[in-house]
Amino acid sequence: MAFDALMGRQGLEILSIYAVISQLFSIVRLPAYMYAGAVSVFLPQASQKHENKSFMRVIYRNSYLVSFGFAVIVTLCANIFAEFLSSQINTNIIALTAFTMLVMAATPLYESSKMLLQSSHAEKWVVSLTALVNIMSIAILLVIQVLGFQTYQTLYFVYGLSLVILSILFIKKANSIT
Repeated sequence: MAFDALMGRQGLEILSIYAVISQLFSIVRLPAYMYAGAVSVFLPQASQKHENKSFMRVIYRNSYLVSFGFAVIVTLCANIFAEFLSSQINTNIIALTAFTMLVMAATPLYESSKMLLQSSHAEKWVVSLTALVNIMSIAILLVIQVLGFQTYQTLYFVYGLSLVILSILFIKKANSIT
């Protein structure tokens, strides 16, 4: 919600572009959610066979490959989607779409590692850490806003950075408990 409010301060055209790219990114995230769901379903079987690490490698790899394929298609078709979804966009949004997909590339890793921890009964740790990182991200975004440096790119950079940080911490925690 804070991210949306800060994005809204960028003006109508950027807000329209954000709305379109946000919908496109929702499509790109689908494989990450599907593979994260597979973690909760198949992790118990992998645990019984002591194959957690190899199972998660397959999940991470497949999630990234399919998400990357979706990201390429969505990025190349961004202008077509923009014309279809909004009459407010008169510019080429491929560059902004590619930037967004790049800085949000940690999403498959984030979703899968989060589900791994939640399936391993570390859900309270996940919620606490996510809340802490998100509060720090919002604080950084507010400072950037006050300093007058806020742009579409800075907003997404901080958002993507928070996912990278959470992914790294989630994987470290998962390695310590599995």
